[in-house]
Amino acid sequence: MKRNDEWMDFVADIPRILFICTLMLCLFYPRGSLAGGTMTDLGTLPGGQYSRPVGINDSGQVVGYADTASGNDHAFLYSNGTMTDLGTLPGGQYSAATGINNAGQVVGYSGTASGNDHAFLYSNGTMTDLGTLTLPGYVVSTIEGINDSGQMAGNSFDSYGSSRAFLYSNGIMTDWEPCQEESTALGPQESIMRGKW
Repeated sequence: MKRNDEWMDFVADIPRILFICTLMLCLFYPRGSLAGGTMTDLGTLPGGQYSRPVGINDSGQVVGYADTASGNDHAFLYSNGTMTDLGTLPGGQYSAATGINNAGQVVGYSGTASGNDHAFLYSNGTMTDLGTLTLPGYVVSTIEGINDSGQMAGNSFDSYGSSRAFLYSNGIMTDWEPCQEESTALGPQESIMRGKW
């Protein structure tokens, strides 16, 4: 299974979601409350036409995905005025970053040689494949976010598209809700508010 259709629909909606969030900021923040800030053009990866930011940390490091000269999206890290291509997992052609913590650890997903997406952690210049849940048939994983302790929340999918949420901490991927048939990880803010993070 290359990419889950629902996941692809969500990814396709990201620009619309960002537009709506920006519009809400403009409507609900009083004029001048954002005054003094500056907008920065993050640019693109070499040969690319677009970039999409999806996360930022307290130091202003930005992560997301951008197309490359080959036409494939790659995860990027924008830091100190430079956009860095984080590459892919071995054999993969595409990747996307989905979050960053204050230690600069980046999470996301990447295609692999098998054709299935796997969650990754990018830290100290190395992209690490986090694998999938070890349940029968689970072949895809994604990460939704990472906290400052390095704990990651994500989803693993079987070949039929069913998903189970997981917590990845200290090198161990744990099925978050083993009593439920299907579950979905929320982003870190929603999880913290529900006391699960």
